[in-house]
Amino acid sequence: ATRALLVDQARIVLKFSETAAPGGLAFVLHSTGGGGDQWLKTNSGTDFAIPLSEDFASASVASASAGPGDDIAKNFCDAETKFTHWSQFQRFCMVKDLFSRATPLNTVESAWIATVLRLANQKSLEWYRKRGYQPKDMAHCQEALGGAMAAAVAASATPTVRA
Repeated sequence: ATRALLVDQARIVLKFSETAAPGGLAFVLHSTGGGGDQWLKTNSGTDFAIPLSEDFASASVASASAGPGDDIAKNFCDAETKFTHWSQFQRFCMVKDLFSRATPLNTVESAWIATVLRLANQKSLEWYRKRGYQPKDMAHCQEALGGAMAAAVAASATPTVRA
């Protein structure tokens, strides 16, 4: 166990010889600031883990249980950070597909969708990354998405709608 003080966006580098390297690293982040002391963990409340061997990776995957919305979070994060070609049109299509699923969205999934759409609306997310679209296609997608959102709210037993 160790405690390293990191200021701003500092990095820590750990070096191990091949023979002395552990199977993996498990850690939590400790933040001190205006909000007081905070211990930061994963969304499911477990320690962060970085596998360094196949055995550790298998054990980590087996012990980690996916929380509600983890798959949608991963899909959005992958699309926004890893996809070479991505645009507002593809983002809307992804959201429309989520609303079109047979199972209704849970609160966490809805929060992810609202956050991504809000960030895109504020132009904090890229609208065109090596990908364009026809205005008629965007209009159709927006109409279908609006209808899917309205249907989801109408079908909900306790809809929460905020502007």
